[in-house]
Formats: sequence, structure tokens, C-alpha cells
Amino acid sequence: MNATIPDTHPQLTPRQELFVAEYPRDWNGKEAAIRAGYSVRTAKQIACKLLRYPHIAVRVAEARNLLVQQAKQAREPVDIEPLIHLKRAAEILNIHPKSLGRMAAQGSLPAMKLGHAWKFRVSTLNRWLEEQMANRAYVPSGYDYKGAEAERIKKGKNRPTAAGAQTGFAGPVWGQPGTAI
Repeated sequence: MNATIPDTHPQLTPRQELFVAEYPRDWNGKEAAIRAGYSVRTAKQIACKLLRYPHIAVRVAEARNLLVQQAKQAREPVDIEPLIHLKRAAEILNIHPKSLGRMAAQGSLPAMKLGHAWKFRVSTLNRWLEEQMANRAYVPSGYDYKGAEAERIKKGKNRPTAAGAQTGFAGPVWGQPGTAI
């Protein structure tokens, strides 16, 4: 007796097929959902939902295994950058972890939330930091402006002080007590 085993996984819709095809490009669910034609407003939630479906998770795993197999055949390393946790990213950026968590939640820097934890890629943090430095004056986070100088900066009048007039920089004057070299 020839009995066929029924397929336990339902067929994917054309949009889901496109999502599965787009996801391995950058392993970013939100961007893959947008490229697959889902709404920009709900793409993050849709991607999270799609990746939880077992039949889609199997297809994504197959795509990943195929990429690994192709890389082995080409003798090239698989380019999957590891993720770092919030505390390590805060150390790299030299800001408080709570501040970094708030910035990630607001969407003001590139991050992804896995479960209850924020995760970051070092390369995307470096690109973000370069953009921030290019868009506005970068002030080292370890330097604390005090008194009249802080008021001038708040008002947007960042002119050199008498101490900084020698160098044209309103920040710390190197070699004075209390400044790092």
C-alpha cells in the first residue's frame, strides 16, 4: 500500500516567500519585511511574527545552511558578525547603559531587541558614531563643562575662553592640572 505522507508545513504566501528570500541578505527582519512589501509602520512586528512561524523558521534555517555550505565550497569564511550586549556597547560608546537602552528604545541608534535584551553589532555602532560625529561637533563624553562655559554651550555660544584662546579650542587645555594627556 503506497501511502503518501502529508506535508505538515502549510504553503507560504508569495509575500512570505519574498520575506524568506530577503531575510538572508542582511539578517534584519524589519528591513526584509519592508523589502517583501509589508507596511513600514508594522514591519518590525510582522518580521517578529513571521520568524516565529515554524514553517518560515525552517525555510530560514535552510537558507542559512545553504549559505554556510556555499561558503565552505568557496573556502570563504561566513560573514556573520557576532552581537554584543548592552553593557559592552555602553563601554564602547562610553555612555551609561541606561542611557544607551533609552536611545535604543527610541530608535535613535541601530539596535535589535532579542527577548528582553538589547543587542548591537560593533560595525553598525561604529557607522552610527561616525555619522554623529560628522553631523555635529563631537564632545568627548569624559569631559565635564562647568560654570560659565557650560552656560555658553547651552546657549550655543561656544567661543574659546581665555584658557582656550591659545589653541582656539574651548575644551580642556592640555598640561593644566586636572586634564588627561
